[in-house]
Amino acid sequence: MNAPIKLVGGGTTKLADYRGKVLLVNLWATWCGPCRAETPELVQIYNEFKDRNVEFVALTNEDQTDPKILNDVTNFVQDYKITYKVGFGEDALSQSLARGKQSIPQTLILAPDGRLLAHIVGYSRSQMNKVRETLQKATSES
Repeated sequence: MNAPIKLVGGGTTKLADYRGKVLLVNLWATWCGPCRAETPELVQIYNEFKDRNVEFVALTNEDQTDPKILNDVTNFVQDYKITYKVGFGEDALSQSLARGKQSIPQTLILAPDGRLLAHIVGYSRSQMNKVRETLQKATSES
């Protein structure tokens, strides 16, 4: 939770910075087809919940030291009009969050006290419904 995360566009953050808020963490990559399919829905969900003590942080597992990849990720953020934080998940952080699951996308939703409320692997409409339902429940409880 205290690992520094380099953000697209500059700066850093850490997941611990969001304690006290409902936090959605999305593990993804620009080359991942399901990630590309789910991103517009995540943007829409973020816009629905951003004023309700909810934060989103998307972590790509791609190599931030490669200028082409950095450009690809930056373009992805712009093309998909992502307004939540997007950063680079170092291997140790991403592996810890993935909890042994190797596929992406993965979405984790944490309660304001840090408890894991949901861990969703993959992308489908029903999974996006679960994201909304979990956020709805978490924000009505906090």
